[in-house]
Amino acid sequence: MIRRGRVNIDLFERYRSIMQFISIFLLAKLKIINTPTYDRLNTQPSWRVKNTSKAGAEIIIDYFNKYPLFSSKYLDYLFWNETHNIIKNKQHYIKNGIEGLNRIEYLKNNMNNKRVNFN
Repeated sequence: MIRRGRVNIDLFERYRSIMQFISIFLLAKLKIINTPTYDRLNTQPSWRVKNTSKAGAEIIIDYFNKYPLFSSKYLDYLFWNETHNIIKNKQHYIKNGIEGLNRIEYLKNNMNNKRVNFN
């Protein structure tokens, strides 16, 4: 068993096939990134599935509408979904979409660790 800090590399690698399945299902890209450890003194490998397609976004939306997240992650999903719909409906183009751009900026500035409203 190879260990680096608190991370079990063997166990991490066992998740590769699961993460590959998820990335294929979502039409997304899979890669390994280094994220800070809890104490921020080192980094540890993490799986990242990154979607860049409209079709993949629709799969994600269908999934999270059927199986909602909990806590503030659900609120972040709602903001992300609203942003996706603004872009999908082309309400963000400069010539007539200043409200759409302003709304996207608002949503972006009130997600994840910037969130102050939890209702």
